[in-house]
Amino acid sequence: MLLVVSTACPAQTVWYVDDDATAGRDGTSWPTAFTELQSALALATAGDEIRVAGGLYRPDFDPDAAVHTGDRHATFVLTSGARLYGGYAGVNAFDPDARDVAVHVTILTGDLAGDDGPAFAGNADNSYHVVTASDTDETTVLDGVTITAGNADGDGPPALCFGGPNTGLPCTDTSQCDAGDCISLDSTGAGVIAFNGRAALHACTITANFAAFQGAGMMLKAGSDLTMTDCTFTDNRALDNGGAIYAGGSSPTINGCSFAGNSGARYAGALCLRDLSNATIVNTSFVGNTAAEQETTGGGAIVNASSSPTLNGCVFEANVSFLGRAGAIYNKFGFDENLGPSAPLIEDCTFTDNVAATGGAVFNDRANPTITNCTFTGNDATAGEGGGAIWNDGGRPLITGCGFTRNIGFNGGGVYSGNHASPVISDCVFTGNAAINDNGGGVSNVESDALITGSTFIDNTATGEGFVVGGGVSNYLSNPTITHCVFVGNSATWGGGGLYNESGGDDATGPVITHCTFTANVAAYGAGMYNFWSSPTVANCLLSDNLASAWGGGMYNDFSSSPEVSHCTFAANTAVRGGGVNNENVIGSPALSHCIVWGNAPEQITDDGMTPASVSYCSVQGGWPGGTNMDDDPSFADPAGGEYRLRAGSACIDAGDPAFDAHDALDLDGNPRQADGDGDGLSIVDLGAYEFSAPCPADIDRDGAVNLSDLEALIAAWGPNPGHPADLDDDGTVGITDFLALIGNWGTCP
Repeated sequence: MLLVVSTACPAQTVWYVDDDATAGRDGTSWPTAFTELQSALALATAGDEIRVAGGLYRPDFDPDAAVHTGDRHATFVLTSGARLYGGYAGVNAFDPDARDVAVHVTILTGDLAGDDGPAFAGNADNSYHVVTASDTDETTVLDGVTITAGNADGDGPPALCFGGPNTGLPCTDTSQCDAGDCISLDSTGAGVIAFNGRAALHACTITANFAAFQGAGMMLKAGSDLTMTDCTFTDNRALDNGGAIYAGGSSPTINGCSFAGNSGARYAGALCLRDLSNATIVNTSFVGNTAAEQETTGGGAIVNASSSPTLNGCVFEANVSFLGRAGAIYNKFGFDENLGPSAPLIEDCTFTDNVAATGGAVFNDRANPTITNCTFTGNDATAGEGGGAIWNDGGRPLITGCGFTRNIGFNGGGVYSGNHASPVISDCVFTGNAAINDNGGGVSNVESDALITGSTFIDNTATGEGFVVGGGVSNYLSNPTITHCVFVGNSATWGGGGLYNESGGDDATGPVITHCTFTANVAAYGAGMYNFWSSPTVANCLLSDNLASAWGGGMYNDFSSSPEVSHCTFAANTAVRGGGVNNENVIGSPALSHCIVWGNAPEQITDDGMTPASVSYCSVQGGWPGGTNMDDDPSFADPAGGEYRLRAGSACIDAGDPAFDAHDALDLDGNPRQADGDGDGLSIVDLGAYEFSAPCPADIDRDGAVNLSDLEALIAAWGPNPGHPADLDDDGTVGITDFLALIGNWGTCP
């Protein structure tokens, strides 16, 4: 039995390597260490450990002949199940097992002749692949080494199809590769190459490797799901894409790593994930990587092509797509569109000072990413079409809980959506973003019907000459739903300081805008909202303190616009004309109902359209024709302080259409409509954005306090009296329980 066990489980061997050792030893201890790493790899088996001292190691050593051959095909082949550790002090140290990878640097180099210069000079005779990690399992370890000076510029066999449905198949020329290219493997994977590899790399540095095609630092193919932790990829360069890593049909795990200064001349300065390469990338930084040097390609840091990785806690800073798309991340289809769109999960990441012609940080090409709890600051897309932080070209992106600050773009300073994209933008904050000489300082929608909810737009700008619109949001040929949003201090050179809507066509219905606040926005026309050839539904909104240097302080309705505006408050807006609402050149018929238009200057409503506006059940200062309208002070709670809720006793309480059925409708505060605000037992909707409800039920006379007058009203109603405000427990009778409830709430209402 002992013999069987011993045969099945051979003892682990530790092999020792030090380039300062004496040649000709057996590698079983530091005193007898090998001088060459290839000598240890030739003997290592699964379960073995290789310890390598700081030094310089080349892969072209032939252990049998004991010479360096200069063979460019020579490579360090990792043994599956073996563990290789660099960074040891080695034979000349007091403690040769002392390990510090930063002090005792272990370099695996492809510089076979030792004649490399800066910027890859002198590398024509370097190894095609410094390390090979193919057919390795998860127990294979490469730890604490530097991999450098690989030069994958070969054009000979073996070759595979790259791109298209034949990806990964052997080939001899491109005609055998449908929708792809036949590529020599010697033009990829200069630092590390792996097919069907599962090795774990830890604390490794992959630097200054070059590939004529893809994956200069690393090429992963055929399910090579390597795990990389605390690794550094710097200054690797590919003339096509994947400066640091190219992964095709492989899903590596990358944790705590750093990618800096890598370049892909066409795509993916740092990392290319293609053909269902659904990597996991955690707490990793991408800084100063570049792509798209000579054509409109992109992905300064990452390209996801029909791949859906998970990125968590990552940092993207100062990555550049010089002439193309996506300074940081480019999400797109791969060559084989049957593999579907990219749908990465990007969470808790920061994007700062990334630059591209279009899509300063992220470009989504018919992609469906989820981007959540991320921050976008200072990203730039002014050299091309725009999308300072994000450009959505079709697809269904979900953007939630993100902050957009000081991003700039030609069109869409923060986020641009076009080509029938259907993004959801939820609970985001847009601050100080700018569209330069075009539209949509915060968000620009072009032929895209977005859902924007719970988001805040502060101090965003759309500047330039001519018809520059939409300081906060611009909608062109788009009918988004915008709800529970706040627009404060945004500005546009021409119109729509807060919001611009242009739906196009006489039959276009327009956006749906509900439960929003527009305050202190600035534009020449329509400082709060500008509608051009658009008929939005606007309900339960506050438009206050907006400033138009020409017409329409609160809202400007222009050319064939017939908005349906209900339960909105227009207050303290100013303009040269039409301080509250200006209807100009309107072929359609704007309709206002259950609105308050008060305290605007110089006029509350101006109506110069071909068809008069319809105004009903509104409170308009100075009056407006129509028997249901009123000219009574709405008694705002604190207009000087910007508080436009109603005070008790306001004439606008319960002043709406008695036949109006609010169903489950809510006011701007989220409170139910049709509260019995005046205490007469009838629940009728109020006018304006806010529904008044007594601050406490026992305040029968609605004067803000429970006191003697309420007690007198209760006593006067004593007895059976269903529906009376003094029937506090709704039992149909005013009695002792109602008396006790009133006494229990005595004093000023909260």
